Amino acid sequence: MSDDRAFSLGRPTTVALVALVVAALAVLFVRQASRMPTELRVAALTEKNPTVLLDRQAGVVQSASGIEDIVAQEVVDLPVEDSFLSPDLEDVFRVGDGVEGWDQLTSITGVAFDLRGNLYIADVSAAGTGVGLKILVVDAEGEFVAKFGRAGEGPGEWRETSGRMVLFPEGRVVVPDGGHGAYHIFGPDGVFNRMVRMPGMGADPLPARRRIIDERSRILKAGHDNSILSYLPMATQVVERSSSPGVNALSITRTHGRRRVERIVLDQDEARVELLVTGWTPPNISTDMVFVPKFLFSRLPGGGIALSDSSAYAIKIADSTGQVRRVLRRALPRRPVTEQIRENYRARRLEAARAEVQAASERADDLGVAVRRAILGVPARTVDSYVRSQIERVKFYSEIPLVDNLWTTWDGNLWVRRTPTLGYPSELNGIGKLGATPSPVDVITSEGRYLGTIPAEWAITPAAFGPGGLVAFVETDEMGTPIVVVQRLQYQAR
Repeated sequence: MSDDRAFSLGRPTTVALVALVVAALAVLFVRQASRMPTELRVAALTEKNPTVLLDRQAGVVQSASGIEDIVAQEVVDLPVEDSFLSPDLEDVFRVGDGVEGWDQLTSITGVAFDLRGNLYIADVSAAGTGVGLKILVVDAEGEFVAKFGRAGEGPGEWRETSGRMVLFPEGRVVVPDGGHGAYHIFGPDGVFNRMVRMPGMGADPLPARRRIIDERSRILKAGHDNSILSYLPMATQVVERSSSPGVNALSITRTHGRRRVERIVLDQDEARVELLVTGWTPPNISTDMVFVPKFLFSRLPGGGIALSDSSAYAIKIADSTGQVRRVLRRALPRRPVTEQIRENYRARRLEAARAEVQAASERADDLGVAVRRAILGVPARTVDSYVRSQIERVKFYSEIPLVDNLWTTWDGNLWVRRTPTLGYPSELNGIGKLGATPSPVDVITSEGRYLGTIPAEWAITPAAFGPGGLVAFVETDEMGTPIVVVQRLQYQAR
């Protein structure tokens, strides 16, 4: 079960040269959100909080700031005071030191365990791409089992991948390939099994192009039986299409995807898609807005899912049919966005962005001849002006969301990472994006029993959970090389 990740494409600007300078750093700031309406009615309330939305799936009355009232399912109010819980992590093994040769890692894009405790690591040769994807398998003691994956035109060979994988408990590995328009399926030993076509792939090259772009940002997780859980944060839309002899020109843009989890079923030659659950869509949001509530979801045993979609601390528990049966709430203080918060946030983003540009300049020799020439040829003042303009144009949601991430352990308990009390949500995109900072993690059962809170001092961010309390973390050594550290949790934190 991998952490949620999203990628986005930059939009054309009049300073295209500067965008080239900062390369992958110069991506317009976007957030996970969509404008798919789910309300059943809109009603005026008060001047302070003028509208509410009734969530069609959950039966939850919500405002722009979060959940206001529950009308259709069980509600569990969790304790407000934290009861501190130590994970008491025990070292098991680590992979990535490069001592054995086969365990040298470059840029990790996915980590997962199977039911035997085997660890699967997806690794690419270029950060932020799917280029050179290899999947390394080690056993529960960290010993080599298999390594597979290569580029090519044949079955089981990549054309255009996002660099990620989906692992089922029994060890089947699924790799989506937008270039092939199919899912590659491998056995636990890395032997190719079959390909399943992505739905809607035809002779027209446009859907294929759109598919390749969308697959880079799609979030995929192992579902129940023979299905994958899918969420597309950003969707590709065609603005203009023109053709001339020998040329097929496309003008495309990226918009918010629908805030919903779908099942991709792989039991036939062509995959089919089924809607599982639709989340709440915050009103009046845009791609250049920060602090928009994240749409987070994680699989539960038996086919259900847990999800968070508002600024409030309210975790929805849906069954295998997508019906929300329970909402777990904590009455934590909300954080309205003030002018001081806006100024502080912009200052932190600008500082982080300048550090990124400086780091890119120092690595110019590693970025290719064209990028190196552009970096060395553009005045620093021009780059700084562009970076500042991108950050100053950022818009703000009305309040800072309380939930920053959500995971499910192998045993089915929830780990809910809260946004730092005086900090901001972690970000995956944009110039000067703010990474995750240490914050508390609540451990609760899907039935609503609060087990405790892992203090922020542990700075814990799991990459994957496995059987018997196994948990994997991705770290870097002093040379910046990624390493996967596997540890074992004490029973209460599982």
